[in-house]
Amino acid sequence: MYHLLAGRPPSVGTSAAAVLRQICSSGPPPSTDFAPDLPPELVRIAGGMMATDRELGYTLAAERDFATARRLGYTGDQQGRRGCAK
Repeated sequence: MYHLLAGRPPSVGTSAAAVLRQICSSGPPPSTDFAPDLPPELVRIAGGMMATDRELGYTLAAERDFATARRLGYTGDQQGRRGCAK
């Protein structure tokens, strides 16, 4: 999602080792450095998807999906079935 929002990969380097070093040491630059008009909630969702600290990220895919769907304006239908209806 970071790549989609920022227009570039979250970590770049001249080799796989350089990319891994960046991931482990500093993490990616804020996506708003490359796309300053991003909605703050989408920036937070993308950050949660990439968090290495369990306290800061999503522990379940369902949490991530719910946050993303809510931001995009999707809700469940009136019958209480699962799914996204706009």
